[in-house]
Amino acid sequence: WPAEQLAERLQSNGLEQVLFNLPPGDWAAGERGIACLPDRIEEFRAGVEQGIHYARMLDCKQL
Repeated sequence: WPAEQLAERLQSNGLEQVLFNLPPGDWAAGERGIACLPDRIEEFRAGVEQGIHYARMLDCKQL
């Protein structure tokens, strides 16, 4: 979902985003996070950038 659309729906329903998780990797393959995987650094960094974008758009203080 685009961050702008989520922000609009939260606002129109009087809701607040209090937590936003970073991308976990390949969920179907059993991955539950990639921060500790040295060969996935760039993927992790891209996920952090995406998470920051969403957090800012949704005024969410916790990643």
